[in-house]
Amino acid sequence: MKETVEQARVRGQPELETAVLAALLARYDHLVQAGYHVNPLLAKPKKSDHYKRMPGKPRQSPARNLLDRFAQRKVGCPALPA
Repeated sequence: MKETVEQARVRGQPELETAVLAALLARYDHLVQAGYHVNPLLAKPKKSDHYKRMPGKPRQSPARNLLDRFAQRKVGCPALPA
């Protein structure tokens, strides 16, 4: 994606073509979904004799946290930053 944007800048384009941007965003979505498939949510720990209940959500892996940030901060801005 970075290379595509840099090439567009070199050609003097103020923004990416709609078809190119759509293809990049579709690939981005596909990669994030593949990451979620490889890094599923961890199961909540079972209750034990020592702990009657486990409060809160189960911890997530660092990879899962990164995927969540990628999904939440996706930007589809067609303008190329300077």
